[in-house]
Amino acid sequence: MGKGPFARSDPLLGRNHRVKPGQSPAVVNIGGIQGNTAWASVQRSPDGENKMQAAVTGQNPGELNHGAHGMVAIGEMGFSSEAYMPSQLPMTPKIGLAPVMIHEVARQLGMAGTIDGYDGWATEPISPYFPKAINAWTNHLYDDNGNKPGRGR
Repeated sequence: MGKGPFARSDPLLGRNHRVKPGQSPAVVNIGGIQGNTAWASVQRSPDGENKMQAAVTGQNPGELNHGAHGMVAIGEMGFSSEAYMPSQLPMTPKIGLAPVMIHEVARQLGMAGTIDGYDGWATEPISPYFPKAINAWTNHLYDDNGNKPGRGR
């Protein structure tokens, strides 16, 4: 293994290399689950971001969970067999697998990674708050009382 926290050993090439900005690999485990649902894990990294954000920005993601920076599980949702066509609007009456995957991976890269107090389980009380920093994903949000985001709010 190379020096530093971001050095990676490449078993296919048989040499060490450093993760480069813009080319940072992020490993996502993808699995299936029962039920009409989908979810993505958002796991904290040592620097306070989440593991996916850290991996793609060249930061220290910390230890991998089950060999990955993140996990996505997709349920039995009756997906469309139509070819995926990028669109802001649904292109078929059925849900598409590609949009669901994009949505779940985006959760790991976006706002879900900047909010604490919410783990996504509907059976537990939800008390979300912004931890340390407000960023481009969260600075435009307002709470139920019309307040802009603030630390601990």
